[in-house]
Amino acid sequence: MTQEEEMSFESFNVDQMALVTAIKGELSKQNPSLPFEPALFNKIVEAANMIVEECRRERTFAEVKMTPQEWLISDDVGESSQYMLTVLADIGHPVPNGETPRDVDDLARCIRMVKACGLESKIPKLRVMGDKWARIAEYWEELKNLYAAKEHAEIYDFLLFRE
Repeated sequence: MTQEEEMSFESFNVDQMALVTAIKGELSKQNPSLPFEPALFNKIVEAANMIVEECRRERTFAEVKMTPQEWLISDDVGESSQYMLTVLADIGHPVPNGETPRDVDDLARCIRMVKACGLESKIPKLRVMGDKWARIAEYWEELKNLYAAKEHAEIYDFLLFRE
């Protein structure tokens, strides 16, 4: 899923009873002798309710100015952007060589986090977090420009040259 697809999620309503019926039907297909068991049925209803709630929920992306704490509870967090935040915002004690972006979507989350949290001036802190992060810090402006120009192939080439 691309970042544009990921960020274009629109909430929608799900028929909870149809979902319960579908889950129960699938379990019955997988185990035709499955008896009605109240505890299992309650878990099916609970699972369906969680799905219904998630489908209704509006997503929060790093498109506006936010604090690091607000960003951490948004829907725009990945491993590399979370690691990057710990370094740039002095949160915790990150060890060198933490998770780096693996693809365009990972890099996009990093770019949005840096912008939303106002951490652009802190990018040089990445230079001491290992060779991969030093390279990202060195080419940060170029990576942002490649992303803005939708030069995804060049970004992949850059990210694959991480070793």
